[in-house]
Amino acid sequence: STQSRSSAASDVYKRQAISTFGQVLILLVIPGISLLTLYIRRNRLNNDDNILKYGFLYLDYKSNYFFWEFIVSFLKIILIFASLLDIGLRFKLLTIVIFLTIYYYISAELRPFVHKISNDLNLESTSVFISTIIVSLFAQAVPKHLRILSYLAYIFMALYSIKFLLKLIVLFTYEKYIKVSDKIPRWKIILWVEKSITLL
Repeated sequence: STQSRSSAASDVYKRQAISTFGQVLILLVIPGISLLTLYIRRNRLNNDDNILKYGFLYLDYKSNYFFWEFIVSFLKIILIFASLLDIGLRFKLLTIVIFLTIYYYISAELRPFVHKISNDLNLESTSVFISTIIVSLFAQAVPKHLRILSYLAYIFMALYSIKFLLKLIVLFTYEKYIKVSDKIPRWKIILWVEKSITLL
């Protein structure tokens, strides 16, 4: 009986080890190899062959920030691991807010995307995420007799999120129009979108 329990525990350990190895492989090794490949080819990224093979990873970004897709991927990995930490919900959320805030300020400083629209949406989506967590923490900390403040915070967050969704709708609508229209130059439509989003 003792031997069977020991064998069962060993099997569980093996499965956990295999699962952990698989997660590390998927989350770190494969993106790392892709990043290394782009770094080696960084001076030839405009070649047709590289664009066909790897363009989806870097064409949205300025040439100096061809690696930014991996920054985003590693941020997601960090957030996943932060959410798994056994430190209590509030500390988890605060940890996530810290990493997102660092990402926000680095993105605001570097503005890695080619188009202004993409940079603005990247910053605003991050700020929506941060604001949602902060409002949630605030609502939990508000005393019962001041519950009206938490309701006001939720209303503010809802309006802020709706504003962001409207910008996304504008962007996706114009992107669809770009695909079906060959009469208007793409750069004119991009400027049109930028002005429309600025008004929101």
